[in-house]
Amino acid sequence: MKTMLALALAIGVVYNAHALSFRGCNNSQKKTITAAHLNVKKRLAELLDPTTGIPYYHLRNILNEKVKPEKRIPSKRYSRHNQTYTTFHSRLTSNLRKMQAKVKSSYTYQCSSASVRHCQGGGGVQAYVLFLFGRPYNKIHFCPLFFKSDMRDMEQTILHELSHLAANTEHYFGSIFNDQGLIESTNDAYLYGRMMHWGVEGMMKVNSWGHIWVPDNRQ
Repeated sequence: MKTMLALALAIGVVYNAHALSFRGCNNSQKKTITAAHLNVKKRLAELLDPTTGIPYYHLRNILNEKVKPEKRIPSKRYSRHNQTYTTFHSRLTSNLRKMQAKVKSSYTYQCSSASVRHCQGGGGVQAYVLFLFGRPYNKIHFCPLFFKSDMRDMEQTILHELSHLAANTEHYFGSIFNDQGLIESTNDAYLYGRMMHWGVEGMMKVNSWGHIWVPDNRQ
């Protein structure tokens, strides 16, 4: 969840473990966050692997290994097929690199109580990043609901919030069935969260090239 900050930073005691910084978290929460953090860090390395990760699925490989062998044709929904995919792929990779750099650097995980206003939002808020004048404060806040979810959900939530923190992503609810919409979807924090447990090839097909080039039904 991305929200605006109205007040100054809360005062808390910083606890460091494995280069992580915590505020307001008990030992059990620190242990849980650390485990999820390390899994997110590992997943980002997988996503950016040049031979099996997203960098591998650049335009040339997509055309040679997917589009041509499957006899796909350009969808009429898009007007700049190659350019749109290249831009999508470039922005996606760039944002993931920003996230990887951030997860390796210093920022704070803060555990907030149920009484905090941002944890009282509708829909069950698990975590959020605060922004001031369009720039994020260097921390991810967790609400009590975060610690009631399983580890898979925790990891996905951290990856989602990390995209807000490192790549200034939003929540994009527009259509991806046109050139600009597909490109803008690289700014969707939900897309990055889903990457935690989604196979790279399947994710890239469902979210990009599988729409840009479609099966030729004339055959």
